Amino acid sequence: DTICSVAREAGLTLTEFAQRIGRSQQTLEELTAELSIGETYFFREPAHFEILRKHVFDQWARDCSQPLTIWSAACASGEEPYSAAIVAHEAGLGDRVRIIGTDISHRALTKAREAVYRPWSLRGLAADRARPYLAPQPDGRWKVKRRIREMVTFDRLNLANDPYPAVSRGLVDVQVIFCRNVLIYFDPDVIAAVARKLYDTLAPGGWLFLGASDPSLARHAPFELVMTDGGIAYRKSTARRIDVRPGRTQGVTEPRASALPVASERAPQGSSPRCAPSGDSAGSASGQAAGLGADDRRPSGAGKECGDVAVRPDKGTGVGGEVVESLRKALQEGDYEHVLRATEGMVGGEVAALRVRALAGLDPAAARTLCERLLSADPLNVPLRYVQALVLLDLGESTLALQALHRVLFLSRDEVEALFTLATIQDRLGNREEAAKALRTAESLCARRDPDERLPLGDGATVREMIAAIQRHPAYPASGFS
Repeated sequence: DTICSVAREAGLTLTEFAQRIGRSQQTLEELTAELSIGETYFFREPAHFEILRKHVFDQWARDCSQPLTIWSAACASGEEPYSAAIVAHEAGLGDRVRIIGTDISHRALTKAREAVYRPWSLRGLAADRARPYLAPQPDGRWKVKRRIREMVTFDRLNLANDPYPAVSRGLVDVQVIFCRNVLIYFDPDVIAAVARKLYDTLAPGGWLFLGASDPSLARHAPFELVMTDGGIAYRKSTARRIDVRPGRTQGVTEPRASALPVASERAPQGSSPRCAPSGDSAGSASGQAAGLGADDRRPSGAGKECGDVAVRPDKGTGVGGEVVESLRKALQEGDYEHVLRATEGMVGGEVAALRVRALAGLDPAAARTLCERLLSADPLNVPLRYVQALVLLDLGESTLALQALHRVLFLSRDEVEALFTLATIQDRLGNREEAAKALRTAESLCARRDPDERLPLGDGATVREMIAAIQRHPAYPASGFS
């Protein structure tokens, strides 16, 4: 029935649709998305929502004044993000929590936005908790009430193939990610890549919830496992570092004392290197974090040194657009080691920015050191200035990130991605007027450009996608800009 429905929507017979599938990868992906609509219900795996309430929201309410972002990855028809919104509302954080639901299926996202559910979505004892926030409909279904719906936005995202972190989608520095009961459908290589990208999308100290049947991600990224009375959760620590390079002694430096016990799950020998032990200095970690920088891997005749990473200007080396595009793709797939190997010894232009972004995926502190040294040799490098802002943001240095973005805009005032990131930081700092001002400028710049043009600084978003991101930004006025 689903295949027939998708074919009808495309205006094709089944035979024509089958022929198109054979010719078009995009059509095949769209069909796969529709066939993979997840089955879910409100407050599924209720222990996770108790952790959210007791260990995330309670602490956030006490210690933080900035908004909190929750990402429901592979949200299917929307019950999961709306459940999180209900918990946030009950905690009195409705105006301080932003929830983003993503899925690969257009059909599932349409249903999620409609927010109308059959009684089957309210099964289980925990689902009774949702009923006060749903309005009964004449046909026996239930519709999520407006105050809960307005806390959630939805976007299409292919968890396996699309790039993230992604500023244009709001998927950066996220405090909580739900990615439940989807990884079991991926092959091992995709699981490893998704694990790295989820880790990079989390803010320091952020939480990741997986489904009970999902594979462990501890071998793919330096998560800490937290044991709670509600089960196991993953966290991104600001201090914990695991050295998993072959031949090295595996050591763990635990973060500062936590109210919850941490289960140390070490990665096996031969795993992909993720980060150096926290005992290393930031300078030396810049090379060691990636498993690079040993004397026998340093190019002869290298120029300036940055920690253990040899660098030299690449002016005149003739790095072509295809090479840069391949590096971008590797970066989006989380293959940071490949990017570091391919750019060893290069410091100029966009290649330098890609190198720093790759190192930031392994060790943000080391990336900061590398970026500062590269900028001292090339202070007018706009892509590198922008990456500096992203690295500082990842390290929690919002004020310094703002300064870096202002330098970007001083050098090139038309950089839409920089304006959007500026708005995001200002909004998190509570400067709603400044955030709106940046969004207004960004929207105005986009209006003058080809909607299908790809923006140069960020994750490959088009102007059209950026306009959509601007208009769903929490600081964007409901009536738009006059």
